[in-house]
Amino acid sequence: MSGASRSAGPALALAGALLVGACGSAPPPASSSAPPSASSSAPPSAPPPARLVVLIVVDQLPSWSFAALSPTLRAGFRRLLDHGVYVPRLQLPYGVPLTAPGHATLATGAPPAVHGVLGNSWYRRASKLVVDADEDPRSPIFQLAPSPGQAAVLSSGSSSVALRVPGLAEALHQGTGGRGQAVAIGLKARAACFVAGQHPDEVIFFEPDAGGMTTSTAYAAAIPPWLVAHAAAFPMSRHLGAQWHPLNEARLRTVTGVEDAAPGEGGEHQLGEVFPHQLAKSSSPGKALALTPFGDQLVLEAARAAVTRRRLGADEVPDLLALSLNSHDFTGHSFGQGSWEQVDLLWRLDAELGALFTFLDEQVGAEHYAVVLTSDHGATPLVERGGVPGARRIPPVEILRVAEAAFDAAAGAGDWVADLSSSNLYLTAAGRALDAPLRARALDATAEAISQIPGVLAAGRYEPILGAVPGDCPRGSALERAMCLSAAPGEHGELYVVPRPGSLITSFRTGTHHDAPSDDNRQVPLLVMAPGVAARTEPGVITNLQVAPTVAALLGVPPPSAARAAALVLRAPSASAPSAPSAPVR
Repeated sequence: MSGASRSAGPALALAGALLVGACGSAPPPASSSAPPSASSSAPPSAPPPARLVVLIVVDQLPSWSFAALSPTLRAGFRRLLDHGVYVPRLQLPYGVPLTAPGHATLATGAPPAVHGVLGNSWYRRASKLVVDADEDPRSPIFQLAPSPGQAAVLSSGSSSVALRVPGLAEALHQGTGGRGQAVAIGLKARAACFVAGQHPDEVIFFEPDAGGMTTSTAYAAAIPPWLVAHAAAFPMSRHLGAQWHPLNEARLRTVTGVEDAAPGEGGEHQLGEVFPHQLAKSSSPGKALALTPFGDQLVLEAARAAVTRRRLGADEVPDLLALSLNSHDFTGHSFGQGSWEQVDLLWRLDAELGALFTFLDEQVGAEHYAVVLTSDHGATPLVERGGVPGARRIPPVEILRVAEAAFDAAAGAGDWVADLSSSNLYLTAAGRALDAPLRARALDATAEAISQIPGVLAAGRYEPILGAVPGDCPRGSALERAMCLSAAPGEHGELYVVPRPGSLITSFRTGTHHDAPSDDNRQVPLLVMAPGVAARTEPGVITNLQVAPTVAALLGVPPPSAARAAALVLRAPSASAPSAPSAPVR
């Protein structure tokens, strides 16, 4: 079956009319903590274990955008569409669809309430600060080439310390007696640190202050020699004076239906709003690099080096390569889905993925590796182009002002509200120490006041919607069950705050985000290509809790210990013989 026959429309410009209904509706029903298995009721017929399984996460790839753009994809994505199992709408069952929890869920098969990573950052009561998910001062990041007298590590550190349960790396190590290798590579540290589990053999990520692709002391006593050699051969510096030109302006105009620098678009780090984007003229070329195609190029170059230097997939013992391609997310946040930049970057990524698969054909053999590609979350269409009446960008300070006034009115003047982060409103120690009935009344009054802010769908207390154990979410509405699945014990706030579909809670005046538990943010594509698996579209009810068990099945090992969902049925029981290995698309 061709990918074109599965798509929602021939061009992104046609998707706008479909978005009004989707974005204007209530959030979709949230899956329970034990979601249904894949669609077939017959026993699964699993493909043989692969020598190498490549888990690819394309950051911020919503189903609505991918379906509209899929007919324009001709290389890597096309190969997956034409030769793999395609799930058009993989559902995120939890209510805070962000990068760090998305990657942690893909690695563990558990929701944030279980794995503990509730957002990209959240308020920590002990330090009274908002702290990044991967931040770990005990695991400083290595400098690639420190100058004489300069420290070998940065003052900042990153690790998976916030991840409470094992993931795919641990399942692979246990299932192979420690012989299987798990390597995680991403542009964002918060993606690379969580995408494979707690203790991969190597975790590589981009840090411009360190000089490029590096790692931290959580994963190595020193920078791996192969990475040092790779950084010397492919330095970050070669991109810092580069210009990003569009591949085809006429085609971009036709496919997007807009001009360059359409309403709602911005340009972070002074990269500019129109093509060409010149890194040398930005305020921070190293940081600006991340929202250009050069960021994905760094990740995929490192991936090929890891396969070669670590001999991934070279023997019968299965290996895992987990990749996170985050430039797509940076571009989406800055310019928005449907912008020339987002579409051009996706086309370039399509070509890069095609080259990666050709490399794996030659290095590992097409019959010996499998690919699982999905996304950590979707995206809200640009407020200016989403077609949702009343949609707006809600500044967090506006919510905090309303919350403080409402809590003061209910409990008396005081310092009650600490912060708002990752859809969670936190009280100060004084607020938490209030008499329980008074605190509950004040929180209910605060939630009601916040829910009246234009663009806010709902606010509510966590306490009444939580089950007896983390991830047990038996009561409340679909929205409340979704927020319960995001409530990591000891980390979540006293209130959750949810914007209306089409609206965003953000301090940025341009670009987009993905903080609402609605279809546009919680439905992403899933593509699985493996030897012996025939191409088909999977219409069943699938959640991203099933990705980790599916990857584990392809590796031939048990799923991560916290995973409770079933693996996707990849090969129909009626399949009489394995299909031939998929040939590269030229």
